[in-house]
Amino acid sequence: MQIPLDSNEVEDFYNYLKANPSKDYTYFDAWGIFKSLATKQQQTSKDLGMEGKKNDSPRNIEDALFRGKYNTMTLAEIFLEADSLNRNVVIYFTGWNHIDSRKLEVSLFDDKKLNTKLLHEFLFVILYIDDKTRMDEIPNLKKDEYSTGNITIGQRSQKIQQRYLSSKDIPAFILLDSKGKLIKALSKNINKETLRSFLTY
Repeated sequence: MQIPLDSNEVEDFYNYLKANPSKDYTYFDAWGIFKSLATKQQQTSKDLGMEGKKNDSPRNIEDALFRGKYNTMTLAEIFLEADSLNRNVVIYFTGWNHIDSRKLEVSLFDDKKLNTKLLHEFLFVILYIDDKTRMDEIPNLKKDEYSTGNITIGQRSQKIQQRYLSSKDIPAFILLDSKGKLIKALSKNINKETLRSFLTY
């Protein structure tokens, strides 16, 4: 409860644990599975046309950012869509269990204009480097070039970050073109102003 999460999300996770008791997972592992399922459910809602019922409040825009479909797509698929939409790609490297990232997100993603820009002008992808979910649970990601071997989603995220930043430090942002070429990175002094500058190129 000390982690700055939305109270509704904490309640949803609590209800998930009650409905899915297991001795095989730690709370951390269960959280990864819960978030993965939430992403799938959000995508299902979009497919059913329910997304149009939501308003464009800052909270809903932020929710759309963090539960976007790009988080479960391979990089090849993301770049293909970026090319078709004539957009660049922003990848945000973070961690479920990284307090500095959680605190940053509370202050960074409460800005409606900034969130709207990320949502509508870029393909915004979030990669959690400590996600313990096994690749088998997200079959589509197994097609990704970074998903070789029996690894977790977090290990795949680390491989991608290592390729572009040669670092595992989080939080960090990278801006890529639709061919996967690095345009620039932001990994120090991250705040609203530096992120706005980062998105202007």
